[in-house]
Amino acid sequence: FFLHEVVSKNLISNVLKCRNDDIFVHLFTDCKLLERIMDNFQPVTKPRTKDPNSYVSYNGHLVMIANMIDNSNHLKRAGLESKLSCISKWNSFVSGELKQ
Repeated sequence: FFLHEVVSKNLISNVLKCRNDDIFVHLFTDCKLLERIMDNFQPVTKPRTKDPNSYVSYNGHLVMIANMIDNSNHLKRAGLESKLSCISKWNSFVSGELKQ
């Protein structure tokens, strides 16, 4: 758990804040960060209980990273929106599944 927390809070947020546009664009285009978030997100379809099988444990990290991206102007940086083929799918994701 600790490692996931460090990666999601520190590494991702620091890359999003970095001034090097090449690293930033690489994260979204070559590493396909948005696609990976959307492909691995599991909507909650049943109430969560103490049973570990009632929820997907990494969903919280995906939601946190997605919100970090959505609540900023990161996708407007370095002309990134025009380089992303998934931008309309991402906008639908953050306004739909992510908000539920």
